[in-house]
Amino acid sequence: MGSENRTFNSERHVEALYDYTSIAAIKLALRSLLRLQARSEMGCTMSQVIVIDLKTALGQYPIDRREGKQVLTDRQKQAILLHLVLDRSIEETAEALGINPTAVSHRISSGVKRIVEFLATG
Repeated sequence: MGSENRTFNSERHVEALYDYTSIAAIKLALRSLLRLQARSEMGCTMSQVIVIDLKTALGQYPIDRREGKQVLTDRQKQAILLHLVLDRSIEETAEALGINPTAVSHRISSGVKRIVEFLATG
């Protein structure tokens, strides 16, 4: 869906995704999450680390809920998963969520900032 130019092609690019202080790097990592998972399953250690960190930030591990940690609101998570991970347009995401495109952009922006803060503080 047109995001091929926004995803990584080599090991060097995978390392660039590890910059957790950069909003752009986090967005790129989220857009590349499915490919990172595939590389992780093939044994790429750096991809494994990034996948675990992103899935933790997205609240996909039970340990997060047990400890009471929730990085994103459910609304932010839905918008991020649809737009960045599943590569839906802002308009498609807005339609799926029943909100306007401006609200989608806001949810993504605030959610990505929260992920950066979470990952930067460890």
